[in-house]
Amino acid sequence: MALKPTVRQLNKKNSPRTKKKIAATKSLATSKPVISKQDLVSVLRCLLSDKLTEVDGGIMTSRLEHDFAMTVGADNSLFVVNDSAALYLILKKIGIRLGDEVIVSPLIEPQLWETLRNFGAKIVFCDCDQDNFSDNFSFSAKLLQKHLSKKTRLLILSHAFGLAHLETRSLISRIRADFPEIIIIEEALHSLGTLYSHQKKANHVGTLGDYGLFSLSSHRTLTSAKGAVIIAKCRDDLEELRALRAPIWGDFRASIENKRHLALGRVAKKPSFKTWSPKIPASYLTALNDVQKKQATKPIKTDIKSISAAKNENWTSATPNGKKSPPIHEEIIPHHHNNIFTRLDFAPTELEAALGCSQLELLKSFAERRRALIGELEQAVLNKKTIKIIGHSTSGANNRFLPLYFQTGKAIAYERLIRSGMPDTSLHSHTLYGYLEYFKLHGAYNLSRLKAIENLHRRVLLIPINASITANELRSLVTVLKSL
Repeated sequence: MALKPTVRQLNKKNSPRTKKKIAATKSLATSKPVISKQDLVSVLRCLLSDKLTEVDGGIMTSRLEHDFAMTVGADNSLFVVNDSAALYLILKKIGIRLGDEVIVSPLIEPQLWETLRNFGAKIVFCDCDQDNFSDNFSFSAKLLQKHLSKKTRLLILSHAFGLAHLETRSLISRIRADFPEIIIIEEALHSLGTLYSHQKKANHVGTLGDYGLFSLSSHRTLTSAKGAVIIAKCRDDLEELRALRAPIWGDFRASIENKRHLALGRVAKKPSFKTWSPKIPASYLTALNDVQKKQATKPIKTDIKSISAAKNENWTSATPNGKKSPPIHEEIIPHHHNNIFTRLDFAPTELEAALGCSQLELLKSFAERRRALIGELEQAVLNKKTIKIIGHSTSGANNRFLPLYFQTGKAIAYERLIRSGMPDTSLHSHTLYGYLEYFKLHGAYNLSRLKAIENLHRRVLLIPINASITANELRSLVTVLKSL
């Protein structure tokens, strides 16, 4: 098979003056992760330890969860394999069923929308605020009030493109006062390191709702190669999600939990043995004969307490210095030898956790680098009358994208950026709205009424901000922006 000619070979072949030489355009590193020697050492140590999963006795997953919670100011966190798995676990925990209403922004990530669809939820789209469009892409409070009802089970607030939505605090307080039964999820996949204001003690985005979602994919602020983190207001809720994360049972799971507590400086008291009677769905029993039914419903002796039982008993965990910490409860379905109980496995590897721990230590330097880059790019378009910077001076750390709103349309700017080496896939909004438009599904989901979102899709380009961009690449990008 013949190899394709290089740009240099083509230029040599087209050497006559009548033929124009082909320019070699180098693609800008807009989504390339920054991998340091520290990252390599951390992953290599994990490989040499032979403990590649938490089941093998690894402690890196527990360490990442502890460090992440400390970083964002949460009490706890849970590391899972990806964004979809994170939302799946939350939906499973809160019991979303067929027909339950879920209010989302059309700027939500497509994979989260697919997860909601798999649960049969009725998805209700809420437009962003047209009046404050140049500030951020937050929900319109007036439109949201129209969508809220007694049928609403869940509200997902999306911090699109790494922006901090300033109205989120008051919006969450208002919803909790008027509709306390509605569960609120803050989707902050792009927003790790983003604060609600410039104040030093300001809240990190994703920490005000009942649950928060963060992504550690390869093109995010920092990476664990592939992964996501969940935080929760209630510790018991997060521990129940932890129990749903991986299909590990009985004494083996208990030994793993003891190792996790020791890694965090706690010593968990082992609960006493209890007899557990499995509840088998009728659909399973109909396929079994009498002997199998008797075996399947036979009480099982287990050392894992259910959440309901733990609430009625005094089970606490103590630190080595004797001080008591909040109780740690788990609901684990014990393994049955007939193996009729199945559960999806969302547990990450220790290699991903090792990389995440190392990257998390560099989050502050990554964020500072991105803010410095944004400052230089903002200066290039600050005095342009036809260009508006969305999110300018509205958040403490918008460090994922620089969204630019072009009043006369984005076509010309798009062509110039592509010529400069900017990848085509980086400039467009890869959100649910663009996904549905591509597949011509507007009518099926009533997206024609979302005027502000449609305006965004037609006129906004996203300039991705990556800490790995070189000085020459930055200089080239600034030159292009100045020419727009």
